[in-house]
Amino acid sequence: YLTTLFLGDAGVEEGVFHECINFASLHRLPIIFFCENNFYSVYTHISRRQPERSIASMVAGHGLQTYQTDGNDVIEVQRVARLAVEYVRSGAGPVFIEAMTYRHREHCGPNLDHHLGYRSEEEIDSWMQRCPVKKIIADANNSVVKGKSFAESLRPHESIFGSLFINMIEVGETTGKLTLVLKLLANQMKKDYNLRK
Repeated sequence: YLTTLFLGDAGVEEGVFHECINFASLHRLPIIFFCENNFYSVYTHISRRQPERSIASMVAGHGLQTYQTDGNDVIEVQRVARLAVEYVRSGAGPVFIEAMTYRHREHCGPNLDHHLGYRSEEEIDSWMQRCPVKKIIADANNSVVKGKSFAESLRPHESIFGSLFINMIEVGETTGKLTLVLKLLANQMKKDYNLRK
């Protein structure tokens, strides 16, 4: 068994966070701390709140195994998460993952907030170009190898999506229509993504 805790970059600025990771490290608890570093605590950039260093390197000082990854790359996050799960299940102790990502909308709510002046439209636009949903759709559309690699990296028992994705790949391979199956999946993902916008 293991436990996964999700937190933002500002969460590591709380004293209780350091108490928790110290306790987890000391007792080699089976915990994955997953930090979504989106660079902002409400309206304040991380550079105005913390010294210049990665959060992962700071946490390593408490004796945890740490990883820093591109939080906008679904396949990379899944790869690092698998390493973390294997490490924790081996009994070696807790793991901390820092996933570098970005908050596209306001702190709480569905609206844009660039008009508040704490970040620019250009900054938001540059991160929108790295949108993980758009990236995985493009990967599925443009590369059978990448799409198949993603499917093969998921274990069916790890997620319903993983199981569905692998079944679709198997149908595509069996029928000789793998490219068509990936395009159908990508089109459905586009529709779902557009509904959530």
